[in-house]
Amino acid sequence: MRTTFEICNMALRHIGMRKIDAIDDTDPSAVACADFFEACRDDVLREHAWPFALVQQPLAQFAGDVPLGWNAAYDHPASNVAAIWYVFNQATATDKENQNFEVLYDQATNKKIIVSNLDAAYVEYTYIVTDTLVWDAKFDMAMTWRLAAEICPVLTGDDEKALKLMQVYNAYISEAKRISASEKLRKPNQTSGYVKARG
Repeated sequence: MRTTFEICNMALRHIGMRKIDAIDDTDPSAVACADFFEACRDDVLREHAWPFALVQQPLAQFAGDVPLGWNAAYDHPASNVAAIWYVFNQATATDKENQNFEVLYDQATNKKIIVSNLDAAYVEYTYIVTDTLVWDAKFDMAMTWRLAAEICPVLTGDDEKALKLMQVYNAYISEAKRISASEKLRKPNQTSGYVKARG
């Protein structure tokens, strides 16, 4: 919805500071925004299953040993994953919230893996969307407050103001989660393709 430049300037206005002229400027405000922007973006993406960034894809079987206590192990989908929310298969697609899984580190391959008790599993995760024009309005606003909270101590030395900015950010996240929960309750009951095929 907004460019990186616009988001940075909104964050600065939340602090009560003047706008910057360019994102790559040597101005201390521009430098602070550039230093914290990506870390804040990834953190906000991880906070909530933002609909604009959700991805579903089949998981590839892990070639190594399956850790004890689990029936299956899969390759972690990518390095640009903010958070993994669900692991499911066709039979459990309408009950994915209740399927157990874990993300573990495999020492032998030096990689993250996903373990589950499901075969032919899919994953639903938040992709790190770097194009700000794809973000939705609620995410934009949350991001501006999160960025403001991070750069405030650097630019003003005011930790108390930074804490207040973080409180506003947390309120935006809570509201986003409430809206998503409400929308989810209004969705019609789904039937998985697997169930239809067997019926």
